[in-house]
Amino acid sequence: TYRGYFGRTHTDYNSHSCSHMECPRGDDPWTPGTNEIQRIKCAASAGSFQLSFRENITAVLEWDITNLELEKKLEILLSLGNITVTYYNETEGVAENLDGGYGSAKGLCNTTYADIEFHSELGDVPLIVVSAVSLTAAFITDTTIIPKMNITEQVKGTRENVECSGHGFCNTDI
Repeated sequence: TYRGYFGRTHTDYNSHSCSHMECPRGDDPWTPGTNEIQRIKCAASAGSFQLSFRENITAVLEWDITNLELEKKLEILLSLGNITVTYYNETEGVAENLDGGYGSAKGLCNTTYADIEFHSELGDVPLIVVSAVSLTAAFITDTTIIPKMNITEQVKGTRENVECSGHGFCNTDI
């Protein structure tokens, strides 16, 4: 494929002499695959936190951040591309898609959970990590107030990251 006049400026080089261009990579559209989905559960009524992905850390995020704000803050990270953040509120076993939480206070830590779907990171993606937490007054068990936040993998990503999306031939000398 013709890469254009500036094709070499947008391509990484490899080999011991850095003389070979790396070919484009992506998912084979003819094979089945799923996007990775990670779930955040947060219980708090005040405070802030930071998230990191592949060693890049977000700015400080407030406990009541909306899904669109969270999506934008995560997509700013150099290690993360296109994602979708969806908040859910479960009532009587039915998940309801929300744009920002529920009740009078909307935000991450007053929803049942939030799902992050990765569109541009392929395969089994490492977990987003909670880097710094200063959440307060989450819920009361006996007489203890326990702020909580955890991230788990809901759906393991199975999309491939193969040279030329598994179709065609790659000429690394061009």
